[in-house]
Amino acid sequence: MQNTTILKYKLLKKIGEGGFAEVWLGEHEKLNNKVAIKILDTKIVEMDGFKERFLRAAKLLSSLKHPYIVEVIDYDDTDRYVMIMEYLDGPMFREYITKNYNASKPLEFIPLFLQVIEAVGFIHQKGVIHRDIKPTNVIIQQLSDSTLRAKLLDFDIAKDLNSEHTATLTNQQMGTITYMSPEQVLSAKAIDERSDIYSLGVMMFFVLTGKAAYSAQTDSQFKLMEKIVKEPLPDIKTINTNIPDWAVAVVNKATHKQPEMRFQNCQEFRDAILSGMSQKAVTEEEKTVMMDSEKTQFFSKIEPVTQSTAQAEPETPTSEPKKTNSKAILIGLLLAMVITAIGVYFYINHDKKDSVSQVEAVQKDTLTNSLPQNEPDNKKNADNSIINILFGKAKAADSNGDFDTAIDLYKKGISRGDTRPYNNLGVLFAYKKNSPEEAIKYYTLGSEAGDADATNNLGILYYEKGQLKNAETWFLKAYQQDKDKTMKIIRVLRKKTPSFLSDLN
Repeated sequence: MQNTTILKYKLLKKIGEGGFAEVWLGEHEKLNNKVAIKILDTKIVEMDGFKERFLRAAKLLSSLKHPYIVEVIDYDDTDRYVMIMEYLDGPMFREYITKNYNASKPLEFIPLFLQVIEAVGFIHQKGVIHRDIKPTNVIIQQLSDSTLRAKLLDFDIAKDLNSEHTATLTNQQMGTITYMSPEQVLSAKAIDERSDIYSLGVMMFFVLTGKAAYSAQTDSQFKLMEKIVKEPLPDIKTINTNIPDWAVAVVNKATHKQPEMRFQNCQEFRDAILSGMSQKAVTEEEKTVMMDSEKTQFFSKIEPVTQSTAQAEPETPTSEPKKTNSKAILIGLLLAMVITAIGVYFYINHDKKDSVSQVEAVQKDTLTNSLPQNEPDNKKNADNSIINILFGKAKAADSNGDFDTAIDLYKKGISRGDTRPYNNLGVLFAYKKNSPEEAIKYYTLGSEAGDADATNNLGILYYEKGQLKNAETWFLKAYQQDKDKTMKIIRVLRKKTPSFLSDLN
């Protein structure tokens, strides 16, 4: 088969082999770009209904465009059944961790693991259950700037919840037994996202310890199945006492035998990890990379900084207690009741698509007209409330992958005088809409408004593009705006580029 051509790609050498397919390194005849070509075994091709399953799977996988998921470029179902995928020259996650594991640094690979969680969360939003999550189905890609990126692959037994037909390439329902959930072992029909959550929990056990929770070499398949269904995972602390308690708790929750007791989605899983990482035991440099759940997108090792909703209101000094204004509290309570009632009315009686703008308009009128005209501070607070409502809705849409709605709501906030959305729009355009020109535009506007996060993100963007002089220019400006925050980022960058802004400290 070597040196034959498939879809203008010449087969160079076999680079992998599994139960149902071979994977070959291929090269385009004219462009010379490398790809991975998955050639399916003739035995499964002969199975009833295979062609339909293959076409559904190919279309599904080609639609899953995400930085942390292997890309399906093309497919062929003429002479043979093949998929053309991006070629990733790197080690599998299991190999990488096994080789580099350091018991004194059990959290070292958590940033990469969070990328896997983000990838799984993305496919869940698309209505896809992977059903075979494990360290050997994740490959580590090293980018040109030495940044590491995890890529989820092998969707051969994935389940499409949006279709009455399975999207699997084979008829088998099994995954890899050592990473299967109890309901998967029991062949439950109603497997949902929480089965993948369990598999992620078992994978986190490996990430933290460098060892698999179960061994197919020491236990029979029946014994393994019994353990998965009836017994908790082994005690992590007996393997490595350096693993923090919060991480143990996260693994235990993710791998609970009852699905309703686990994290219910990847966002909850991710937030729990980020909350633990923010504890004092983590170094300042790690905090810069990890940040909190509102601040991190995990598209590279140096992440864009975004403001959280909790930062919406300016901080007030706590040196002396504030006097309680009973009149203001009463007005606030009455307004909240009116707003809630109006919001419910519009939600029930109008299409969801239109209700957001209608409720916002009514809320503004109600807040403005209900306040005494001789209390400008209260009116200002009402305007701030509208701004914060818009900002909160925009962030929610952003987190849920509804980027167009998020952009619209961020811009509405800007039109009302809110400067926070500049930076959020920059992050969105840079890493989710793949529009660096727009990102630079909004980062710059945010920087001009005095937002150190936006200025730092401009520095990060140019650093990732290899334009170090531009990066230095913006980091120097950010240094003037927020010295401490900027230095945390620069210290991380110096791990890869020791001479970067070496005069700053």
